[in-house]
Amino acid sequence: MTNVVDFFADLFDTISVAGLGDTIAESFGKISETIGPLLEMLGNTLGPLIEIIFGVIVDGLNVILPILSQVVAWIVQIVTWIGNILGPALVAMQQIWAAVWRAIFDKIQAFWTGLTEGFSALVGFFQWLWGVVSLGFESLVSSISDFFIRAGDTIRSLWDGIVGFFQYMERFINRRIQCNQYRD
Repeated sequence: MTNVVDFFADLFDTISVAGLGDTIAESFGKISETIGPLLEMLGNTLGPLIEIIFGVIVDGLNVILPILSQVVAWIVQIVTWIGNILGPALVAMQQIWAAVWRAIFDKIQAFWTGLTEGFSALVGFFQWLWGVVSLGFESLVSSISDFFIRAGDTIRSLWDGIVGFFQYMERFINRRIQCNQYRD
C-alpha cells in the first residue's frame, strides 16, 4: 500500500516540478467552460420534456390503476366463487378418482395374485407329474434290469450246470477209460 501511495506522490511531484499541474488545471478549466453551458442547455431542454413524459405516465397510471384495481378485485371474486363451487367438486372428483384407481389396482393385484397362484399350482402339478413319470420310469427300468439280471443269473447257472455236467462226464469217462486200461 505504501508503494502505491509513494508512486502517486512521486508522480504528482514530477508533474508539479515540470509545471504540468497548471497546464492540466487550465485544460480542465477550459473543458469545464465548454461543457458547462452545453450541459446547462441540455438540462433546460430535456428537463421539461422528461417532466412532461413522466407527468403523462403518472396521470395515465392514476387513471388506469383504479380500473386495474377494480378488475383485479373482480378476478379475485370470480376465482373465490369458482373455488367455492369447484373446490368441493374437485375434492369429490379427486376422491372418486382415488376410489376408481384403488379399485383398478385391487383388481390388477387380485388378478396377478390369482395368476401367480394358478401358475404355482400348474408348476406344482408338473412337478408331481414329473415325479410320477420319473418314478414309473425308474420302476420300469429297474424291473427290466432285474429281469435281465435274473435271466443272466439263470442262464449262468444253467450254463454252469451244463459245463459242470460235461466236466463230470469227462472225468467219469476218463476214469472208466483208466479203469478199463488197468483191467486189460
